[in-house]
Amino acid sequence: MNRDQLLQEIRQVDSDNFVPVALEVFRYQAKYNLLYRRFLQLLAISPERVQHLEDIPFLPISLFKSHTVKTGDWKASLIFRSSGTTGTA
Repeated sequence: MNRDQLLQEIRQVDSDNFVPVALEVFRYQAKYNLLYRRFLQLLAISPERVQHLEDIPFLPISLFKSHTVKTGDWKASLIFRSSGTTGTA
């Protein structure tokens, strides 16, 4: 599924199709987000084998502080920081 198709699915999500759409988003991120793909490889998790939402691993919060987490090659137009953010982007 390409990005535009996935965005269309997300826009039409409801309680009946939430799980399959969420799994598609996970697989898309696993394929196109280099940091997340590497994280899954370190955990020896094959995205194709993940069948339940509970099996989707979360990135550790520390990675958001030490790495740029994004899918694709684009420049952020806005950066949000929390009180726990060190001030580095």
